[in-house]
Amino acid sequence: MLVTIMVVGAAVGCVAAYAAARLVARRTGTLTPPTRPRTIACGLAGLCSVTSLAVTFGPRAVAWELAALVAPLIAATLADLDAWLIPRECVWAVLAARALYVMAGLVTGGSSVAFSLLAESLLGAFAMGLPLLVAALSMEWTQRSKDSLGGGDVRLLLAVGTVFGWLGAAAVLLLACLLGIIHHLVRYLQKGEGRTFPFAPSIALACWIVALCLPSLETLAARLFA
Repeated sequence: MLVTIMVVGAAVGCVAAYAAARLVARRTGTLTPPTRPRTIACGLAGLCSVTSLAVTFGPRAVAWELAALVAPLIAATLADLDAWLIPRECVWAVLAARALYVMAGLVTGGSSVAFSLLAESLLGAFAMGLPLLVAALSMEWTQRSKDSLGGGDVRLLLAVGTVFGWLGAAAVLLLACLLGIIHHLVRYLQKGEGRTFPFAPSIALACWIVALCLPSLETLAARLFA
């Protein structure tokens, strides 16, 4: 079973690499297939992500939901690195994964479970959106970093917030910002680039790390509100 999961994860990563190339081609007009090293890297990323989620959550439905995020997050990462673009299709794919999870809750647990999941989604989006709104207003007020956070970044973060709930969303945002700062410093030291940088890689990595820590976050939330 584990071998099958690993193969599926690798396939998901490879498919995401080709999907990213096509999504970028829609903007640039030129289709550039992914190189073999990139395809292998994406396959390994998909393998590690899906396998680690399966090991962490077992056969629970949440494992399927989180695994469904792997392809759109890898595709968004590649598109942002190549064309400073986070395709809307990636955002819709994340929202679709959450919608299917809520519908599954409705079928298996009834309206009360579906309502609870929907409320969790809204709280997660709010927990993600409020700091982003404050940051955007601060940037506009200072007139120093208007381009530091793009619309694609915001849409992807809000979509991710619906999946992770309020505590997970806050953790994703904080970790993504920390990883983004590190990424920016590395790019600046290596290439001397300016203040803008692709944020999707940091978001994707933060999502994976927080996803693996969700059981601990759920325990913490239970203790806080017991």
